[in-house]
Amino acid sequence: AGRAGEAYRRLTAAARHDADNLEIRAAIARNRLGASRHRDVVTTADQVEQQLSEGIERSAANNRLISTIFTLAATAELELRQPEAALDRYRRAVDIDPTHAEALEPLITLCQERGQLLEAARYAATFARQSSDPMVRGRACLEAGMLFHDAASALADGADLGETLTEADLRKAAFENLRRGLELAEQDESLVLERDQLELSLIHISEPTRQAEIS
Repeated sequence: AGRAGEAYRRLTAAARHDADNLEIRAAIARNRLGASRHRDVVTTADQVEQQLSEGIERSAANNRLISTIFTLAATAELELRQPEAALDRYRRAVDIDPTHAEALEPLITLCQERGQLLEAARYAATFARQSSDPMVRGRACLEAGMLFHDAASALADGADLGETLTEADLRKAAFENLRRGLELAEQDESLVLERDQLELSLIHISEPTRQAEIS
């Protein structure tokens, strides 16, 4: 605790002299989260949001730092039992840097818990594309496939997904993600026992897709 406090004092002193330095801001956010000073993390993110409104430079490096700060703030908001604020903050992090896996992964669960299946599926598919680990990518593709499938079923049951996508569109996305996931699952021994079930799901999903293409 003493070291964290001393580091925080040094970081805040540095920030006063270089207010636009996002690396310092990110270090402050990490320090405060590590010290369980969750409101301080949120305050840091709010300060960065203000910098954005004032036209801070939006380079790729800065976008990643901003997204990191927002992701840390979202984690803090979860600790503060503010899940809706956390959801909005994670979304903001992905808006700033769509490739930021640490923001994408929690969004999958948060959206799924709220029944926002299409949004969860898209985040899972994007998360899969960003992963360099074939096993992680494979699992994310499988998750995306099942979420697209669930979204298609919800649409078939009359749910309003707020978009013009058809059930066939969603089942096609489900099929493609499941197929890709199964290919990658060949390298993941922990998924062997699930392969029969997954392959049956793939066949089940592909059937309406074929019918839609024929019609």
